[in-house]
Amino acid sequence: MRTIMELATAPNVSDFYLVLSKLDLQGLRKKSIELGIKIRAVWEPIIEKRRKHDVPLSQQDFLDTLLQNNFTNERIHQL
Repeated sequence: MRTIMELATAPNVSDFYLVLSKLDLQGLRKKSIELGIKIRAVWEPIIEKRRKHDVPLSQQDFLDTLLQNNFTNERIHQL
């Protein structure tokens, strides 16, 4: 969580100078992608486990609701 917050709040030089917007001078884009891959690796088994087990309606959470509405893993990760 700390790394997510650090990346989200880090000032990006490319945001201040439009000419540099295509460049990843500080490596923030690369770090964000790497972090996304790590987070996805943690969540995939959780999502798959939930897909296999039915949870009583009274104990459902947001993920259970998404799975009931046939959201794909890809769509869940985009949220």
